[in-house]
Amino acid sequence: MGNGWHSRSAAVGEVIGRVCAHINFGILGKTTIEQHGQRIERRIAPRLLQALAVLLVHPGQRLSFTTLESWIWDKRPPRDLATTFHSYAHRLRRVLDSLEPRPSLATVDRGLLLEVDRRKIDYFLFRDLLVKARRCRDEGDHDQAIELAESALALKRGEPLADLNTDAASAWRQAIVRNEWIPANLLLVDEQVQRERFSAALLRLDELERQYWPDVNLVKRRLRVLHAVDRHEEVTDRFLAAYRELRGACEDEAAEELRRFHDDLRKSRRYRVTVIGGPPPISVPRQLPRAISDFVGRGDLLRALDNMTGVGEGKPRPAVVVLSGLAGVGKTTTAVRWARQAARCFPAGVLFAELRGSSPAPRMEPDDVVDFFLGKIGFSGHITNPAGRAEKLRELLEERPMLIVLDDAQNSDHLQELLPTLGESTVVITSRHRLTELCVRHAVPSLSVGPLTVEEGAALLTERIGGRRPGDAGALRELAHLCGGIPLALSLVAERAARLVGAPLSSLVRQLRDPETLLSVGTDGDGPDSSLDAVFTSCYCALPPSNASLFRLLGLMPGAEFSVEAAAALTGEDVRPTRRRLDELVGAHLLEQPGEVDRYRAHDLVLGFAARLASGDSGAGQARQRLLDFYLHTAEHAYRTAFPHLLAPPISPAVSGAAPMDFETERDALRWFFTERHNLNGFLDYAVRTGNHGFAWQLPHLTAAAFERFGLHREIVIAFSRAAEAAGYEGDKRAEAVSLNDLGYFLLGQDEVDVAAAYLERALKIMSELDFPVGLLTVKVNIAQLQRKRGHLDLAVTLYGECLMAAQEIDDRTRQANIEHHLGEVCVDRRQFGAAADHFGQALAIREELGDVPAQIGSLAELCAVARADGRVTVATELAARALALLRDDLPAVPAAIRLYTVLAELRADLKDFGGAAQFARRAAELAKRAGKGDSEAVALDLLGHAHVRLGERSAACQVWRRATQIFLARGRTRRAALITEHLAEVCAAGPPSVPTAREPDDGTPEEISEGRPIG
Repeated sequence: MGNGWHSRSAAVGEVIGRVCAHINFGILGKTTIEQHGQRIERRIAPRLLQALAVLLVHPGQRLSFTTLESWIWDKRPPRDLATTFHSYAHRLRRVLDSLEPRPSLATVDRGLLLEVDRRKIDYFLFRDLLVKARRCRDEGDHDQAIELAESALALKRGEPLADLNTDAASAWRQAIVRNEWIPANLLLVDEQVQRERFSAALLRLDELERQYWPDVNLVKRRLRVLHAVDRHEEVTDRFLAAYRELRGACEDEAAEELRRFHDDLRKSRRYRVTVIGGPPPISVPRQLPRAISDFVGRGDLLRALDNMTGVGEGKPRPAVVVLSGLAGVGKTTTAVRWARQAARCFPAGVLFAELRGSSPAPRMEPDDVVDFFLGKIGFSGHITNPAGRAEKLRELLEERPMLIVLDDAQNSDHLQELLPTLGESTVVITSRHRLTELCVRHAVPSLSVGPLTVEEGAALLTERIGGRRPGDAGALRELAHLCGGIPLALSLVAERAARLVGAPLSSLVRQLRDPETLLSVGTDGDGPDSSLDAVFTSCYCALPPSNASLFRLLGLMPGAEFSVEAAAALTGEDVRPTRRRLDELVGAHLLEQPGEVDRYRAHDLVLGFAARLASGDSGAGQARQRLLDFYLHTAEHAYRTAFPHLLAPPISPAVSGAAPMDFETERDALRWFFTERHNLNGFLDYAVRTGNHGFAWQLPHLTAAAFERFGLHREIVIAFSRAAEAAGYEGDKRAEAVSLNDLGYFLLGQDEVDVAAAYLERALKIMSELDFPVGLLTVKVNIAQLQRKRGHLDLAVTLYGECLMAAQEIDDRTRQANIEHHLGEVCVDRRQFGAAADHFGQALAIREELGDVPAQIGSLAELCAVARADGRVTVATELAARALALLRDDLPAVPAAIRLYTVLAELRADLKDFGGAAQFARRAAELAKRAGKGDSEAVALDLLGHAHVRLGERSAACQVWRRATQIFLARGRTRRAALITEHLAEVCAAGPPSVPTAREPDDGTPEEISEGRPIG
C-alpha cells in the first residue's frame, strides 16, 4: 500500500520515536541496519544484505543453503552454495559483531542460523505492539489500543523485503499483507470507531480501499462508520458498488455476506426513530453499581461475554450467561465491568438487581425483582396481581430489550420463575454455585471466574496502595501470591497496607504468612465482618451436613490437590458417594477440578479455612490415620507394580476404611507417584513432626525408586535422612541400617563422597550385628562403589568380587547385575575396554531378564561409550540407537538418560555432527541440573562448549564453559576447572581456538575419566 501514512498526534510521535530507538534491523521496507543510531547498510553488498534480510525473517531458525538460495535467487544461483554462504557468513559476522547486543550467526549442518533479539527487528516489534494493542482493546482501554496500533503501523516504511523479488519473498509479502497488515489496520479502525473518531477511521479506510478494493471487511467497516454518522445515502451507494463488483468477480459468497450485513444495518435504523404522540415514554434506566477504576485482568472473560451475547459484533441478541466462582473472586466486579462497556449496545437501558442469594439478609424473590425492575423502568400503572405485573414486565422487555445483571443468585431454583419474565433481554447472572440445573435445562452457557495471576494481583495492589514504595516489587508479588489471586483478599490486604504508611511491606508479608491472620484481615469492628473468614463461613454454613463434614476433613490434606480415593479414605466411605459430595463442593466453587476426572483441587486460602475447621472436628484423628494408611499402602502397591524385582519394606496392616489403590501397569504406578509426590512429601513432614516414626521410615523406601526415575535426588536424600532418624527413635535396627545405607547410596550419586562414607560405615556396623544377608550385601556393594569414587580401584575390585559371590549364593539377580555393571565401570577407569564390555554385557543380559528398562538403558549407554573409546563407531551407533529406543516419556529414567545423552554427544562429535553433539549435550546438562547431579551437569556443559566452538559460536561456548567452571570449583574439582579456563582463554583470544582432541584427567578420580572426553 505504498507508505500510506498520515499525520499523528504528538503523543503518538513520541511513542514511535521511543520504539524506533530500539530497532537495529528493518525489513518492513528496504533492509536497514542501525549501529549507534547510524545507518550502515549502504556499506554492505546487495547480496549480503539480501541474505541477512532472509535470516531476519527467520530468527532462531536454521535455514538450509537450498532454502536461502530460493529466497535470494530466482535465476542463476551460484554453483557452489556451501562456499558462497560460508563466505557470506564470515562477512556478515564482521558487521554483526559491531552491534550491541551482538547477534550470533552460525553455520549449522549446511545451513545458517541467526540468533538475535527479535525485539530489535521492526517486523517482530510490529507484531508485539499489535498483541499489546489487542490486549488493551480487550481490557477496554481503547485510547491506548489506538496509540499502540498506530505505532505498529508506523513501522512500515514501504514494501516489506523490498530488496527481494523472488517467488518466496513475494509469497511472504502477500501473507503478511493478508494475515497481519490488513487486520492491524482493521483493528485501528474498529478502535477509532469505538472512540467515535469517525473522520480518522474514514481516512484510514480511504487509504486501504485504494489498494485492496473491494475487500469485504473493509467495505463492512466503511458502511458501519457511515451508518454511525447518519450518511445513509452513502451507505447504500457504497454497498451497491461493492456488491456489483463482487458479483462480477464471481465472489458470490462475499457478495451475500455483504448483503446480509447491509440488511442488518437497515433494520437497526428503526431503533433510532423518535415516536411522537402516544403514551408518555418509558424511562431509560442506566442502573449499575460504580465501576472500580483499578480493574485488572479478565480479558478472556470479557471477550467470552462479548461473543456469547453478540455485543462483540455490535448486535446484541437474547441470551443468558452465568458467571460463577468462589466467594470473593470478583464475579460481580467482572459483570459490572462488562456491562458498563456493553451498555452502548442497549439503547433501551441496563438493569441491575442484587438477589442476595448468599447474604445473611433475606434474599430477593422473583416477585420483588419484578416490582423493582418495573419501578426502575418508570412503569406507573397499578396491577395488583403478581402474575399480571410479571406479564407486564415481560411485555415491556419484549418491546424494548435491555441488558440485565442478576447478581448473587442462590441456586437454580432461585431463577426458574424469574427468567421467563425477562423477555428478549440479554441477562448475565452471577452466583457462587455453578447453577448446573439451570444451565442443563435451558442450555445456558456458564463461565467460571478464577483467581487473578500473581502479576495481575501485584498490579492491583500497586494501584490500591499507591506508588510510594518503589523498592517493594518483590514484597508486592509475595503479597499477591499469599492472597492467591482472590480480589477480595487483595483488596483487604491493600487497605491494611495503605494504612501502614510508615511500615515496610516486608513486615506485612511476614505477618500475613500466617493463614489465620490472612483469613481474619477485614475484621475491624467497622460494620459487618468483611474478612475472608466471614465470607468462607457463609459458604460453609450453606452446605448440607454430609458435605460440610467432608469439607472440614479436607483440611487434613497436606496439599491442595488430591484424588477421590484419598478423599474417600478421609471419610471411610466408598468412592462413589465421596465423588458425589466432591462434585457438589465443586458446584459450590469450594473445590475445582484441575483437568482430570477423579482429581480435585482447593484454593490455598480455602484449604487453610478448612484446616481451621478440621482442628475442631472430633473425628479428625481417625480420619488422618486412615489417610496416612491410604497413602502408605497405595505407595506399597505402586512400588510392587513398578519395581517387582526390588525388595519392599515390611508394612503394617491398614486401618479399616483406608482402601488403597491398585495398579495394572508400571506406567500407572509411576504416574501415581509423580502426581502425588507433593502429598507424599507433605505427609512425611507431618509424620516427622507428630512422631509417627513407622510411617516416617517406611514411606521413603517406597518412593525413592520412583523419585530416582524422575531425577528428584534432593527430595530422596532429605527423605532418607528423616527415615534414618525416625527408625532410630523407634529402635528398629534393621530399618535404621537400611535407611542409612540408602541415604549413603544417594549421597554417592550426588558426589558427596565423604558424607556418604559416614552413613555407609554406620550402616555396615549395624548390619554386621543383624541376620540380614541381603542388607549386608547391599551395604558392601555401596562401600565398594565408595572406594571406586575415591580412586582405590584395586580395593573396589576386591570388594565387588566378594559381593558378586555373595549375590550368586543367595541368587539375587538384581544385585548381580548391579555388581557386573560396577565392575565394568572400574575396567573403563583402567582403560580395559574389552573386559569392561564383558561386564556391561553380563549386566545387560540380567537386566533384560528382569525387565528393568532404565537399568538396561544404563548398561547400553556404557557399552556405547566403551565401543566409542575402542574406535568401533558403527557398533557404538547401533548400541546408542537401542538405548534411545528404550527411552519413553511415560517411563522416566533420568539418571540413565543423563549418561546416555552425554555419551551420544561425544559420539556425534566423533562423527563431525557438531549440531547433534550440542543437542545431546544440552539435554544432558538440563536433566542433570534438574536432578541435582552437579558433576554430570558440568561434564555435559564442557561437551556443549566444545560443540559451540566447532559450530563457530564462540560467545555461547564461553557462556557454558563459565558455568561448568563454577560447578567444578564449587565441588573442589580444581584441575578440571583449570582445563576449562584454558579453553576459555583460547576461545576468547583473537585467533582461532585450539581445541584439544582428548581430555587429560585432572586429579585422577575415576568418574572424571569415564564421564566423557571433549569434542575433537
